[in-house]
Amino acid sequence: MRERRHPLRFIWQMDAEARLTVSSGEFIALAGARTAALLGQPWPDIAATLGLDPEGQVARALATHATWSGLVVTWPLGDAEQRLMVELSGLPVFDRERVFCGYRGFGVCRDVASPDAATPLAANSAVPPTETVVPLRPPRVDSHAPALNSVERSAFRELARRLTEHLNGPAEAPDLADLTPDVPASAEPPALTAPPIASDQTVLAARQAALLAEIEAARAEIADRKQSQSELIEARRQADKASAAKSDILAKISHEIRNPLNAIIGFSEVMMQERFGPVGNERYRQYLKDIHTAGSHLLSLINDLLDLSKIEAGKLELDFAPLALNELVGQCVALMQPQANRERVIIRAALSPKLPRVNADARSVRQIVLNILSNSVKFTGAGGQVIVSTALTDLREVVVRVRDTGVGMSAQEIATALEPFRQLATATRFGSGGSGLGLPLTKALAQANGARFRITSTPDAGTLVEVMFPATRATAEQ
Repeated sequence: MRERRHPLRFIWQMDAEARLTVSSGEFIALAGARTAALLGQPWPDIAATLGLDPEGQVARALATHATWSGLVVTWPLGDAEQRLMVELSGLPVFDRERVFCGYRGFGVCRDVASPDAATPLAANSAVPPTETVVPLRPPRVDSHAPALNSVERSAFRELARRLTEHLNGPAEAPDLADLTPDVPASAEPPALTAPPIASDQTVLAARQAALLAEIEAARAEIADRKQSQSELIEARRQADKASAAKSDILAKISHEIRNPLNAIIGFSEVMMQERFGPVGNERYRQYLKDIHTAGSHLLSLINDLLDLSKIEAGKLELDFAPLALNELVGQCVALMQPQANRERVIIRAALSPKLPRVNADARSVRQIVLNILSNSVKFTGAGGQVIVSTALTDLREVVVRVRDTGVGMSAQEIATALEPFRQLATATRFGSGGSGLGLPLTKALAQANGARFRITSTPDAGTLVEVMFPATRATAEQ
């Protein structure tokens, strides 16, 4: 392998699931086909396959979701007989809601040496002993010298290399004993002759060459970043365009569907009440009930889908005003009491007497509480309990909690339930007949009101749902 005289830099990035990609074709070519085949997989899988992070230092740094730098891993080269020391630095990426999206970072491979310059791995390394490591060459440190920046350090390394070649030359260095003259002890010491040194022009040329190399490397780093930013901007533009088109289509479709649906629901109600005479057949009466129920369910589905689409497009109109949560929660409990009585479920309320108002949209918060209560009653079963409470935390967060003694969910089931149009096996078992939009819409409405939405659950041990309004949303009123 030909020696590189200047560092190889590359840009890497990870998504929220730690899937690694590298934008530098030169690094991928250097690392080889095995590395190229693994890109796009999660970091733990890549690290385990290539033996990159045996002590888990990079994995721990990634878990912090904070900025870090200076972590060195040994990367196998294409022939798998040598390993290259690569220094990694990472910067976390968050979206506008401060949700962690992944990492963008830099990697530096310095002084890629030939196989002759490689050194064997330590005995306790996770890499097989037949492989060798290409080390980074650490700079020499002079405790009395002023601190140098990275460009100056690179320039002086290049200068030292050229001076060493000039001083050594092709001939062997003479033995020191051959240079000692045979003179009496009382004689004057011979004059010392300084070895030849490079001229000022050589020094300047070396430094200029190093500076130019650093500039060229920086330009290639910047070019990759601009390309990545351009691609991200274009992807975002396409996503916004698609989202706008989807919202427009949904708005038009919902309008066209809701008009005839309202007629179907209205006429079925009139016929069920037999306002213009008896229906005459019990089977027809049952069919009318089925028509009314199906029409009402379809209208609810369309409304939920339209609301979810508006939230995703940032077009949901909310009217923020000081809201008394205790009063609103009490109203929701009263509305859900008939359903709870039919299901033989007990609803209990424990509302904090000193709860400040929150700046929120009353209609959407009422929908949030009703959706949560409806799910809790539905999946608790006869003889169970649902406890609704409000509280003010030590961080001045205003919290609404709904705890039930129902069937509960695993972590995987929670993730599934929060995806649109996904239903759990328990939903079928309890005959919910839902659309799979309830929880995703509830979470989206909570976030639209500036609140956090959290579900804690264990199978066969019940579920706790929390909606937490931050202190910035609380007012001085009660």
